[in-house]
Formats: sequence, structure tokens, C-alpha cells
Amino acid sequence: MAAAAHLQALAGKQPSGSACTMAMPLHNISQPAMSSAITIRPAQPADYAAWRPLWDGYNAFYGRFGATALPEHITQATWQRFHDAAEPMFCLVAQDDASGELLGLTHCVFH
Repeated sequence: MAAAAHLQALAGKQPSGSACTMAMPLHNISQPAMSSAITIRPAQPADYAAWRPLWDGYNAFYGRFGATALPEHITQATWQRFHDAAEPMFCLVAQDDASGELLGLTHCVFH
């Protein structure tokens, strides 16, 4: 429970319930340079172009690509919901401090 509370504080959102469901596609995390630090932070609207390949990889891992891909409006609505304070969900990203590259993501939904 402490981890969920930490993520809630980091994202700056308050849950409507007590649980936080997270999805983090570990297969999408790149290896940063040995001397690099990684920062975990809330996704910002300007992160969309870097977030999108991670999101697409996440969906492909679960078989949602090609003919079974999510409709574009679902992806757009999901991204918009992350940045709406009234929504019970948020996105955190892992960023390589040296390169600025987004290495991974986690999506949390309060329920």
C-alpha cells in the first residue's frame, strides 16, 4: 500500500478508492548508459511523441496491433484522461536523465 500512496503523491492525484492498478510493460524499458540516472515523473502533455511508441509496444505485447489494434480515438482519449485532474487515472514515465529518452511507463487507475 505504501507504494501506491507514493505513486499517488508523485502524480498529484487523489484516488476515489483505496487501490491503484498499475500496468508497466517491462519489455519496453531500454537500458540507460551505465552512468545515467533515471527519473520517475508524471507524464506531461509534451511527452506524447515519446510516450506513444511505449504505448504501442504495450498494446502489441497484449496482441492489440494490426487488425486488432485499439482505435485511434481510444489512444487519444487515454492520453487526455492522464492529464485531467478529475479522472481517476494517471501516467508516470521513466526518463534517462542523460539523454532525456523515455524508457518506460506505468499507467495507474484508482478504484
